[in-house]
Amino acid sequence: MTVVDGWLDWAIKAPAPVEKGRYTNDPERAMSEILYLVMHLAGGWEAFLRRGHRPGEDASWTFSNCQDGDFYQHYPLSALTFTSGGYTQNRDGLACENEGMPGWSMNAVQIANARRMREDVKAICPNLRPPFLGAGFREHGELTNGATDCPSGAISPLYQSYITREEDMALTQEEHGVLMNLFAWAQEQHDMLKGAGEPDLSGLPQPESILGRLAALEAQLNTMPTLAVDAAAIAKAVNDDAAARLKE
Repeated sequence: MTVVDGWLDWAIKAPAPVEKGRYTNDPERAMSEILYLVMHLAGGWEAFLRRGHRPGEDASWTFSNCQDGDFYQHYPLSALTFTSGGYTQNRDGLACENEGMPGWSMNAVQIANARRMREDVKAICPNLRPPFLGAGFREHGELTNGATDCPSGAISPLYQSYITREEDMALTQEEHGVLMNLFAWAQEQHDMLKGAGEPDLSGLPQPESILGRLAALEAQLNTMPTLAVDAAAIAKAVNDDAAARLKE
């Protein structure tokens, strides 16, 4: 892997407008400022994605991850693109748009590209957070309260690709077994909630409350010191569609 002036050597280089990759008061960032990767669902196809921006709008992004395996880079890693909900999110996060439509999830080749990209970014970004426990992957809906046409839940298979490999997380075999059981439990709750109509977001600890279910999962995670870093990340399987269903 070689990164030259912030460009990954294996990505298809497709530069987007320079003015859409900087803030007036902050034209670029240091590699040490990148804390996490923001994985977006594009709601569109490769022909649209490979531009790296929306003509006539401010929207722009660093990477486009396509379902056929093409992986485009539109800006150097130092650029601040306009895609993740605000200045702080755009500074701290590195944005990747994933080809697909609402309700779709990342496919195997997109997952492989995302993992490869993360490893390359990690090599030059010293403060990039761990992929799962450290919330090193985020989604648009987690970073802003405003309207977004970027549905949550598309990267659930990417999360699972990390938690099925205990060596990626420095877990003991016993800890990994418990983690996988918790993930299976979260998936079951998620499937139940998908058919439950409007979700209960009151935060009360009743079984039917999404936040109650998250609290129960967090309590279990907190009994395992190495897994108590970010309960919200593993609970993704439970609440990934809550915001979308509230809009219906």
